[in-house]
Amino acid sequence: MAKKETDKFYEAEQIVEAKTRSFFERNSKIITGATILVLALVILGYGYKQLIAVPKENKAQVQMIKAQQYFEKDSFNLALNGDGVALGFKDIISKFGSTKAGNGAKLYAGISALQVGSYEEAVKYLEDFSSEDALLNARKYGCIGDAKAELKDMKSAEENYQKAVNANAENEITAPFYLYKLAKVQIINKKVDEAVKSYNTLIENFPTTLEGSAAERELAQMEASK
Repeated sequence: MAKKETDKFYEAEQIVEAKTRSFFERNSKIITGATILVLALVILGYGYKQLIAVPKENKAQVQMIKAQQYFEKDSFNLALNGDGVALGFKDIISKFGSTKAGNGAKLYAGISALQVGSYEEAVKYLEDFSSEDALLNARKYGCIGDAKAELKDMKSAEENYQKAVNANAENEITAPFYLYKLAKVQIINKKVDEAVKSYNTLIENFPTTLEGSAAERELAQMEASK
């Protein structure tokens, strides 16, 4: 590099350095304040997680134990409403709805409400439940379908049974179970061609299941009655 070019290079470098230093000097308070704010947010986030979120999650899980025991014993009313000492899923949702355990309580509450005949309440809790788990989503939509069918909303029942099938289409327990219900509702909704497709899917994909055998019999009866 020629001397003149070298001098120009160092001059430009010094100008940039001076401008940079000048910028930081002029804006030091703003930069420092912004840095402190970021650090404060990080600390607050960590503090919230450690001092509030984690203890709240742990407490919610402890509160869930008795309600889950009632649920497993098919004591759905006690599971939903509590026994006067232990909380039921409804109160757990009210107190800890923002936690993972509180979210899980919504699925339990929805199924429990369905079992005791509180169908609109069941739909509310089930729709509020969120998960990325395919099996849980199949259960969620299937139970919404059951509640909608009990409420005589067959269009919505059909839609939710279809969602239940799609959520876990290869599962040999949930998929045939909800495919069979889907076909039944499609017949009620006068969608015979779609019901036939659902039955054929059952027969082709799940031939050894009870639902597959039932679909084969019912499809034969439908063909015979034409």
